[in-house]
Amino acid sequence: MKKSLLALAVLGTFGGAAFAQSTVTLYGIADAYYQNLDNGPKTTNRIDSGGLSGSRIGVRGSEDLGNGTSAIFTIEGGINLDDGSNAQGAVWGRQSFVGLKGNFGQATIGRHQTPLYDIVVNYGGAGNGQSIGAASNVFAFANGTPYTTTATVVTAPIARANNSVKYISPNFSGLTLTAFAAFGENTNNGVKTTAGNTLAGAAEYKIGAFAASALYQETKANPTTAVSVDKVRTVAVGASYNFGVVKPYVLYQDNKTSNFASYASTPATTTKSLSNYYVDLGISAPLGAGALTVDYAFLNNRNDQGVIGENGDAKSAGLRYDYSLSKRTTTYAGIQKIWNDSQSAYSLGGTASLASARGQDPRTIFLGARHTF
Repeated sequence: MKKSLLALAVLGTFGGAAFAQSTVTLYGIADAYYQNLDNGPKTTNRIDSGGLSGSRIGVRGSEDLGNGTSAIFTIEGGINLDDGSNAQGAVWGRQSFVGLKGNFGQATIGRHQTPLYDIVVNYGGAGNGQSIGAASNVFAFANGTPYTTTATVVTAPIARANNSVKYISPNFSGLTLTAFAAFGENTNNGVKTTAGNTLAGAAEYKIGAFAASALYQETKANPTTAVSVDKVRTVAVGASYNFGVVKPYVLYQDNKTSNFASYASTPATTTKSLSNYYVDLGISAPLGAGALTVDYAFLNNRNDQGVIGENGDAKSAGLRYDYSLSKRTTTYAGIQKIWNDSQSAYSLGGTASLASARGQDPRTIFLGARHTF
């Protein structure tokens, strides 16, 4: 249960009407798990953070400005419970923004989760796309080094963006629209001023038990040589339907890195495009005091130009059971495995220090707990 800050109540006693319609809430998630990880060459036991949800602590607030309009803010930082470090490399690395909310929708500026992150979380991994056991936790924001050199890789799309503006429309009979822009803010000589700029648009439609979303996202890079990336483009579509006894999900994500040269089988001056896509199929079903999740996905690298472009695909399957001890505390356990082709090296989420070599098939067995407040 989210708790209002006691300090706000104290300030409200002395602040009079200025604080009468203001609220500030402290919230968070503590999530850690044990896993037995086999990354191919060796097996190890580990403690990691964020199995079901990324561990975090945040503060959000709002002030009633009248006429149905409120000022809002959120500052949220990720925490690695296994060692206490910042999960995103900054104190408030998950998201930090301020803005207005009203009949016109919601408009905020700051650091945001991208619309791609939103659709992956909602439709990947049977409705929890960045959890352990979810294929989208492997494929959505990772390139996987699927070729013989690190240069010939589909550049990974971004999950969060600094210096960004995000607008979410009102609900139009089940339809909600999102517009997003982020600025690279580059002023260095030799770097394009557009490098790092991101534009995205998304639409979500919900009616009864059915939900679906579609997205386009594009991030500019800094092409300076024949083998440079001009932009990374992502298209994604997701859908779900709640039958009560079971809820199936599907997520399709297509990534393309354009203005890219350098396949070994072609001249380095020839401009090429690298691309891949994956399809994530998941189901979630109530079972006892919890829910059973089954997830399967296959990824295809569409760059078959000689030996370098071949055998760059991968598959993932996961099984997880979440057991609710209370409204705020959940235990979970499961297994996930990746099958890499000979030129793929996709690794299980949360195990960057034990990345898989090309052609290895990593596997994890895990057991953890999550508490929300």
